[in-house]
Amino acid sequence: MKKPSKLEQKLKSEPIRAEDRGKLTDLIHGLFIAAEGEAVRIVQEGTGENSAASILGRIQELLDISQSAGNKPMSSDEAADYLHVSKSFLFKLTSRSELAHWKSKGGGKLTFARPDLDAWLKAHRVASLDEIANERR
Repeated sequence: MKKPSKLEQKLKSEPIRAEDRGKLTDLIHGLFIAAEGEAVRIVQEGTGENSAASILGRIQELLDISQSAGNKPMSSDEAADYLHVSKSFLFKLTSRSELAHWKSKGGGKLTFARPDLDAWLKAHRVASLDEIANERR
């Protein structure tokens, strides 16, 4: 079994910061397009047919790693950054039980799951004027 790269180790050990998500998505998209183009070139040239599948398989592995890193529980700091709110507002939401979370036994540390944060974001979406106008039709 091959040793994981430094990128793979980092993605497995650290959650991706909210401000880096867009950059990472763009990077992965760019890498996928470049690798797909390279794979097509390899197949067209008739050299290393297995290389194309290998390249695309490797990209899929990296995507799987990055997605699993995003499923790790978040600290209060990470959750506040992800939601683009202050920590005091985050604590207000938890004290009113408006945002699902876990509290450590000692009662001090809060932990959050990304699906819960995403659900809160979706529940507080404000429709655009165009959407409101379309609903009235």
